[in-house]
Formats: sequence, structure tokens, C-alpha cells
Amino acid sequence: SGAPSWDQDPMSAHFEARKCPDEGCIAGLPTTEQNWSTYVLWSEKFGTNTGGAVEIEAPDWVMFDLDDELVLYNLTIKGKLSFDDSADRVLRVGSILVWGMLEIGTEEQPFGAVTGKTAKIRLTGDVENVEEYVYVNEQTLWGKVIAVAGVFNSYGAPV
Repeated sequence: SGAPSWDQDPMSAHFEARKCPDEGCIAGLPTTEQNWSTYVLWSEKFGTNTGGAVEIEAPDWVMFDLDDELVLYNLTIKGKLSFDDSADRVLRVGSILVWGMLEIGTEEQPFGAVTGKTAKIRLTGDVENVEEYVYVNEQTLWGKVIAVAGVFNSYGAPV
């Protein structure tokens, strides 16, 4: 749906779905970003949460700016999560459910185009271990899954 073909832009991806969470479709995305590392309410709630489940609420736009690898069990995005490209970023997570937007770079400013930095999402888990499954709105997510019911845009510089 309007995304460039792989031949036109081989370092990009665009996913968009049409299903809404039980509480209804998200009406617009947040317009004010908060850094994961410094946003007071965010850091008090999650800090450098290791191994836990994190949910970015619909009114939140969080800029992933942690220098150290972040390890999460599950990440649910109802608002917006963007990646800051001033340093290499690594997010290690069992599964991601995107109701809002996951954004790594933009068409106008691909991640790492100016800085030469990289962003990595490392998916973890074992699809055969039912104890690690995450159940969200009657959906089952097992390890190593990014479920996109919203928008996931990824634009990166050639490496």
C-alpha cells in the first residue's frame, strides 16, 4: 500500500494492518516524544527493565535511546516507539505486538544515514515452550514474533 518495492529501496520495510485492539482503534499517534532514558514517568515505571513485559500506552511516544542492550520478555506498542540513531541500538525481546507504530528511521532520514549507526531487534524465545507464550486480546504470541496490527516502518542506510 504505497510502500516502495524491494528493488527501489532494499533497506526498507513497511507493514500495515487493519485490526484494532479491544478498546478500539487508536485515533492518531502521539506528537510529543519522550526519551526512554530520561522521561520521568517512563523511567520510574520501567527504568532499564530487564526481562519484563512493557506496554507503551496510546498517548506515549517513546524514543529508544538506551546505549546498553535492553532485554524484554514482551513489548506491546499502542502509542509510538522510535529509535534514536545517535548510537548503535539493540532491543532484545521475546515478542512485539504493534497496535500503534514502531518506527526505525524515516523515508526522509533513514536510520544511520548520517551517523553510520545501526539498530537491531533481536527476537528471543522458543516457539515450542508454551510457558513463554504471551496472550493479548485473545491472540497468542510465542517467541520470535513481531505481530503488526498497526504500523511498522523501517528505513535504514545501506551497510
